[in-house]
Amino acid sequence: MPAPSLLIVTPPLIKTPKGPIAPKFKGGEVKILGLAEEYKKISDELQCYYFDCSSVTTSSKVDGVHLDKDQHHLVGAAISRLVATILG
Repeated sequence: MPAPSLLIVTPPLIKTPKGPIAPKFKGGEVKILGLAEEYKKISDELQCYYFDCSSVTTSSKVDGVHLDKDQHHLVGAAISRLVATILG
């Protein structure tokens, strides 16, 4: 049986963390820099599909790290279009 196609998804860049989670994610906005490019390299090497969430949204306006409800909708719609293309 052939291996299924894989889709690697990179999260959007982190803004400055805010609120009660801020200490846990301190410096995250710097640490995440370059992550998307490295995941892209890996997806190219493995011949996987790739999607960078930063292409359609930013991180949360509320906490600077996660996705807010409207952002989940944007990411979901974009990924569903990509998957529809992949599946033909």
